[in-house]
Amino acid sequence: MKFWFLLLCTSIIMGFFKLPIGVIQSCSKPGLATLTFDDGITSSSSLILDILEKNNVRAAFFIIGETLKANNFFVLKRSYDQGHTIGNHTWKHSYLNKMTDEQIEEDVLTTQNGFASVSRQPLKKFFRPPYGANNQRVYDKLVSMGFTVVLWNMDLRDWRAAKTKKQIWDSYKNHISNANPLKDSFIILLHTKEKTAALLPDIIALAKAKGFKLVSLDECISHN
Repeated sequence: MKFWFLLLCTSIIMGFFKLPIGVIQSCSKPGLATLTFDDGITSSSSLILDILEKNNVRAAFFIIGETLKANNFFVLKRSYDQGHTIGNHTWKHSYLNKMTDEQIEEDVLTTQNGFASVSRQPLKKFFRPPYGANNQRVYDKLVSMGFTVVLWNMDLRDWRAAKTKKQIWDSYKNHISNANPLKDSFIILLHTKEKTAALLPDIIALAKAKGFKLVSLDECISHN
């Protein structure tokens, strides 16, 4: 994962990587923010759901399909029942730009069908490409399958093992403190990590204190 993320960052900096036309990176109106959690069901997922429920916040979870195991189905169902968005993050955190259209379809649909078998409800088709990597071909394929592709415009890099809680918090505080809710909106990239769960109450409180309304992903992009 680290290699591909660094490759993606380097490509953006050097101008080799262009975001596909149509990909969503921010909310449709200023003053809105939404929390999105990537990767999968972990030992911290239940605590994160507790915190979100206590604060009456709806988030989005972009889940890797292979983390769907019988002993944690209840976490996915609880996420759905609490009104959170369940998004597709491929089956094995796949680098889609290296895959054929046929491979993408098989991977993505296997994951989506896994969600539906647990929720027993039709799920809206939200998709986040691993590493944020998707070229125009990949994007067009996902859209043709009915998916809305969602990236982010605030990345706290909490997935990095070396990133401390203080560093994550300082990064977040800097983003929010320098933002203007009359002009800015955020799709915030987080991960289902223990250190992220520990910071989550303060993340929610600071966003509200700075005048941002924390909304569901649906509401965030409703006018995009």
